[in-house]
Amino acid sequence: MAGFLSQIADYVITQSWQIALLVLIVAAITFALKNRSAHVRYLLWLLVLAKCLIPPMFSVPLAVLPKDRPVILETALPLERGIARQIEPSIQIEPTFVQQDAAIPEKSFHFTKLQILVFVWLTGVIIFLFIAILKAIKTNLWLKGSRRVLPAKLQKEIEESFTEIKL
Repeated sequence: MAGFLSQIADYVITQSWQIALLVLIVAAITFALKNRSAHVRYLLWLLVLAKCLIPPMFSVPLAVLPKDRPVILETALPLERGIARQIEPSIQIEPTFVQQDAAIPEKSFHFTKLQILVFVWLTGVIIFLFIAILKAIKTNLWLKGSRRVLPAKLQKEIEESFTEIKL
């Protein structure tokens, strides 16, 4: 787990400095174009949003599955000595057995400050997403509860304006 947290930390650091640099550049350009069209400024900020959604420009290798220790068996030729001697008289094959139940010494995990920081950051992201989802649900329910029926006169005017547009 410590290695995985280190990879996430490297990814977050790489992504963060690239986004921070892009934000500074876009902010400077936006400030220079403050009296121009807002469309260009909005498009520049959309670039920042797009950068937040795509991976860093520099590759960060993240393993999808954990790497298991390989089990090595050295039995390429048949195990019978007679057959092995017929193939090559100088080769002596002894079967090698690997104990699967061998005691593996326990490793004590010591997390670095950076790994602890990444863990705290991930916890904060999860809490933020949970709160944002709850607020979105609450707002949606509030909007549904505050709907009002339009007066008949206004509803009739809206329907008439739609029929005029269809021409």
